[in-house]
Amino acid sequence: MLTSVDPATDFILLATTNTPGCDNKLRDTEAAPTHVYNTRYPRPKNFERKKRLFDQMEVCVDSVVSAVNASRGGASRLELCVALSEGGLTPTPGLLEIVKSCVHIPVFVMLRPRPGADFVYSPEEARIIKCDAAVLKKHGADGFVFGALTASGLIDEILCKDIVEIVAPLPVTFHRAIDVVRNPVGSMETIIQLGFTRILTSGGERTAYAGLQIIRELMVASMGRITIVPASGINSDNLGPILEVTGAREFHVSGRVPLKISWNQSKCKMGTGDDDTIYVTSYDVVAQIGKVELEEVNPHLRGGSVENHLGKTPPNSPDRDLNLDLLVLSSRVQHDKRIFSKITLVVLRHLEPGTSASRPPRLHLFTFELDQPANGEGRGKVGPGKMY
Repeated sequence: MLTSVDPATDFILLATTNTPGCDNKLRDTEAAPTHVYNTRYPRPKNFERKKRLFDQMEVCVDSVVSAVNASRGGASRLELCVALSEGGLTPTPGLLEIVKSCVHIPVFVMLRPRPGADFVYSPEEARIIKCDAAVLKKHGADGFVFGALTASGLIDEILCKDIVEIVAPLPVTFHRAIDVVRNPVGSMETIIQLGFTRILTSGGERTAYAGLQIIRELMVASMGRITIVPASGINSDNLGPILEVTGAREFHVSGRVPLKISWNQSKCKMGTGDDDTIYVTSYDVVAQIGKVELEEVNPHLRGGSVENHLGKTPPNSPDRDLNLDLLVLSSRVQHDKRIFSKITLVVLRHLEPGTSASRPPRLHLFTFELDQPANGEGRGKVGPGKMY
């Protein structure tokens, strides 16, 4: 029961900071060794907090080790492929099954039968893509990443429609093929009509940072009908500006680092690349990118009064306060005070006829922590509040 509320308070706001029944069984587990293949990999301690903050980070991987490192580093979704050195090709069903057994986040699968930046596929290649899509769907894919163009540089509507129908109801991301079309913004309308849920793009440039203008144009033109995901060359140094300029809610990284193979002294070569070096997604790099997202792009979630306990606040959303399940105050005091004044004024007009815009309502915010004892009975505890 609240007994210490200021008499001038017009509106009392309670926000839970934890909720019974939402326990994550993987929390408090110890980190698994990096190179173990035959076990389910638990996430590090305190992962629940990370999960809420990293909800929009997708990491592309082409091996089990990379998938595990990305998941433990805070990725919320994987894009699984092989041969990332070639831009990513369709993975095998075996790789998909093992990755799915090792991580606990959605795994989207690349559908790309060969390298090359034209994305124009022959009838035989189209048959391969359709067959791969059907097989990988049966092996547990959570979504797909695909794109196809015609020889004239337009969206291949027939093939794209076929793929979307084959993998339905799973979501499909239209990937980097949009970066080589003649009119990206106009092509987006076709992509939306075909049923794609996301567009992966670098804005037609080699890196997302260089393509900020086109990515921003896609974001504005999409009007929330499809998710725009910046990709290519994103790291801890440029992530902040990319998200702030584009307004994107998701982003795509690889987080790879070179790993030298010291034991291989053979002169035999298996391909045209460097056989002595492989690239693996780094846990540290992925975690560092997530840290940038929290501290630079989203300072108002750092040390705020309370958090959205459901973790559904898009960190970089310009309308953050309108997307909450519970009303939340944070360290962005002036902005939040305006939002809360508007909302509470509407409420108070129904409760208190004398309230008017000439006297903005005063707010008192309390945090309300719910404990969950062993017997399952929750007990509430009111934390310190603030008067606004």
